[in-house]
Amino acid sequence: MNARSRAWPSAPIRGVCCRVQRMARCWSGTWRTNIMPRFAILEHDHPFLHWDFLLETGDQARTFRLLARPALGQIIAAEPLGGHRLLYLDYEGPVSGGRGSVKRWDAGTFSWEEDSPQSLAVLLQGQRLRGRARMSSRGERWSFVLESSDTPRISGAAGP
Repeated sequence: MNARSRAWPSAPIRGVCCRVQRMARCWSGTWRTNIMPRFAILEHDHPFLHWDFLLETGDQARTFRLLARPALGQIIAAEPLGGHRLLYLDYEGPVSGGRGSVKRWDAGTFSWEEDSPQSLAVLLQGQRLRGRARMSSRGERWSFVLESSDTPRISGAAGP
């Protein structure tokens, strides 16, 4: 059986969609273009409690470690990490190599507003966070702030 004759599953598999140069054929069988990139914020318990902020960029996720849970207007220390595999945008559970476990705190789509070596800004459309998030650096030190929100408050930001 070759790739062209392979049958599509009868039901969609959660979070699975084939991406080919910004085009995707989802289980409905239709082609979509200009898919919004995804983001995720994962609560990670190793080596200490922090939140991993992942932004889909092509075939990997640009990742920052946030030292506190995101909240509107709060400036949070951040650290750029190496690119992560895209599977972490949908993943919850143990991390290989004894590196703790992750739990998805928020996820959704985003659009780029700015991307420079010292600053980036994105518009988030997540389940909890909606609005402009900005990352900026002063030398080696980065910070994250959710500058604006299109909802009266960030849903669930104060809770677990």
